[in-house]
Amino acid sequence: MLKIRAYVLTIMLYGELGTDEMVFDSFMPEFESIISLSKAFLEHHCTPNFQAEGSFSSNSGLIQPLYLVAAKCRDGRLRREAIRLLGAKPWREGVWWSLGAARVGAWLLGVEEAGMGGVMPVTSEKRVRLLSMDFREVEGERAMSVCAVGGDGEVKVGGWNWSLRMDGMQSDGNIDPMLGGAGLHA
Repeated sequence: MLKIRAYVLTIMLYGELGTDEMVFDSFMPEFESIISLSKAFLEHHCTPNFQAEGSFSSNSGLIQPLYLVAAKCRDGRLRREAIRLLGAKPWREGVWWSLGAARVGAWLLGVEEAGMGGVMPVTSEKRVRLLSMDFREVEGERAMSVCAVGGDGEVKVGGWNWSLRMDGMQSDGNIDPMLGGAGLHA
């Protein structure tokens, strides 16, 4: 976990100092390491004791690092793996909610790859920077809305609703853009 945290802090520091989203392209080895170390942790035989489905921890863990990969890495394979890991089961770490992070990551991926026709990497004009994220929960109903601006100056908006029940979670769509992008809109 400390190695993951070191990678995250390095990426975030240089990202803040950069003038555009292209700065994150130089961190592909770090993004790859975050994914491989996260998978090793999540697949370890002791992990279910610490990260049971629906669990809450006040400590920082894997959600924020995996979200960073989903939001800032421009390697589609790594982004999709981060989204898959976040969406595999619901858990919370402080203000971070795994399914919400997966949904926002999937939305960002969908917005950036829209109209690319499989051409990679994502060009600077197609890259987006998240401006705001609003999350509300009232009586078992969760709503999330996001706003981002693209490299071309175009503003993108997305939003989702969830209904939480004792027998599971009902969502307005699929968080996985690889399965058709249901529920993702820009």
